[in-house]
Amino acid sequence: MKAYLSLFLFLLASQLQAQQAPDFTITATDGQNHSLYADYLDQGKTVVIEMMFTTCPPCNAFAPFMEPLNEKWGSGQHDVVFFCMSTQNFDDNADVANWLSDHSATFAGAGKEGGALDALQPYLGGQFGPFFGTPAFIVIAPDGSVNFNVGFGMLGQAKADAISDAIAATGAQLPPVNVHVTGTVTMPNGTPIGSTTFTVKQDTATILTANQLDFYMDATPGLVYTVYPEKLDSLPNGVTTFDMVLIAKHILAVDTLDFWQLLAADINGNGSITTLDMVSLRKWILGMIFIQPSWIFYNSACDPAVPGSCAIEFSVQPGDTLVTLSIYGVKKGDVNFSANPGFGNDDPPSDNIQANLQADFETISLEADDLKPGVWNEIQLQGKILDIVSDPKVVWVQGVTNTPSGNERLLVKLANPSIRNKVVLKLKLKPELKVNVHELIKIKPLK
Repeated sequence: MKAYLSLFLFLLASQLQAQQAPDFTITATDGQNHSLYADYLDQGKTVVIEMMFTTCPPCNAFAPFMEPLNEKWGSGQHDVVFFCMSTQNFDDNADVANWLSDHSATFAGAGKEGGALDALQPYLGGQFGPFFGTPAFIVIAPDGSVNFNVGFGMLGQAKADAISDAIAATGAQLPPVNVHVTGTVTMPNGTPIGSTTFTVKQDTATILTANQLDFYMDATPGLVYTVYPEKLDSLPNGVTTFDMVLIAKHILAVDTLDFWQLLAADINGNGSITTLDMVSLRKWILGMIFIQPSWIFYNSACDPAVPGSCAIEFSVQPGDTLVTLSIYGVKKGDVNFSANPGFGNDDPPSDNIQANLQADFETISLEADDLKPGVWNEIQLQGKILDIVSDPKVVWVQGVTNTPSGNERLLVKLANPSIRNKVVLKLKLKPELKVNVHELIKIKPLK
């Protein structure tokens, strides 16, 4: 018998939850008409209704929690709209308006004359489950589904949290907050690192790219944002045979590298330190290969035993205004942290750069004067390189790689530093945007 009763109650609850909220139109305390579907649900908004009356002691006890909850969800200007409606004949709109004012609430309400009793009748009559008294909360999703008596039996903040969770379950998102993202970017020994760009992503979507860890952005509370630092320095800056000696001692168990040194020593990124890393390191020092990216960045609290602790991530809550990050950067191969951390300051392209728009691509011509002689120059382009035309007797070109922000880049060095006033390289580029050529290309000499 108990099994049949439990099944009956389960089916009844399921049926009640599956019902659509009946439509209504009220004339609220703000003097405006509000239609549930036309004004809100059909616009993708979630509607929260507090069933109350002005002389209800529990309603008055919970009232201080309502306006903070309303503000948390955007004060009606984002995904969620709050209303209070009186269940009693003696409350008219003026009474409800005074009640809202007494509790510093900014959302609208309605009394009997505003149509509150008609709007609440399905809930008072048990259509969505038993009505046990006020305050009672109704959360209606944009698809019309109803969550009735949210937080029943709870008090204070616990009830407010239950209402907030029910709102989130409808798919509503908290309104974004503008936060200042700042912090430190250093080597593990504390030396500040310069010339670094920071790409912020939410999942796979790029939110912004900044040239320093000091920027403002709108962040949605509850979402996780990941920061990807990038430092363009392909040469073995700070990497010497002494580093190879330290790595060899570690492999032979003569000496032990610490956690951050191990990250630097793992040239091929396979999680172990072997002679293969030393082979790559030797080729890099001799200029036979270029390792890119050569700088890797981690949360300074990185602990391999704690999943996710190495990612540079942050999230915000309503009311947050500041995010402070602590980031460590490691130059691959530089196990004694002797690299120059200021490598790679951007130099703007010269006015000599020419570009001709043809159909959906641009041909960019670089002259010898655009490149710093005697060193490798890193060229970053906003778009996809379709073709490279160069003469190895005039200029050396080292591969095409991608940045975290999706741009392409290559290394270029004049074969003869004395060459001047001559086109040395032509690039056919499919740009991301149709903008001035100087916005499509960055040239950075690597010292």
